[in-house]
Amino acid sequence: MIKLVNQLRDYFDPPQSGPVTYDYYVRTGQCNQCGQCCSGIYLIHGEDVIESIEKFDKLKDRHEDYQHFVPIEETDVGVRFRCRHLQPDNSCGIYEDRPLFCKKYPSEATLLFGGSLAPKCGFAFKAKHKFTEILEKAAEKRKLHPGKLLNDVMPEAQPADPDRIAG
Repeated sequence: MIKLVNQLRDYFDPPQSGPVTYDYYVRTGQCNQCGQCCSGIYLIHGEDVIESIEKFDKLKDRHEDYQHFVPIEETDVGVRFRCRHLQPDNSCGIYEDRPLFCKKYPSEATLLFGGSLAPKCGFAFKAKHKFTEILEKAAEKRKLHPGKLLNDVMPEAQPADPDRIAG
């Protein structure tokens, strides 16, 4: 029970230094307030990148968290934003009182959505498992043998379809 409570606490208010374990990755390091995660970012609403400033204007009226962002430009991917609290020295103007989504950044969702950490970011991610281990577990689950392709697996015998038997 204590482990579950600690996992929930780390999910909702993760520590900003030291290791944080997620399902697939372990996050290490700490925020060095480089400001790179606060500028030139794409915001995701639901499962889609916000693609126009008009859509953003409608969303920010309904979602308080979007009030923290200012559009920079529209690109072929979507709208790029910066945080309105980013200071000229790249520090956060409200670091101690920053929103929960900032406190949770970066989580493994950053990587799972195809994002990456900025080059100067103080955080790092390490995979919990080697790719070969994941493949081995998947192969065991599907009863595959090393060196065999999925198409090489013999299908289980099926009863003949009487309508397909030529008479």
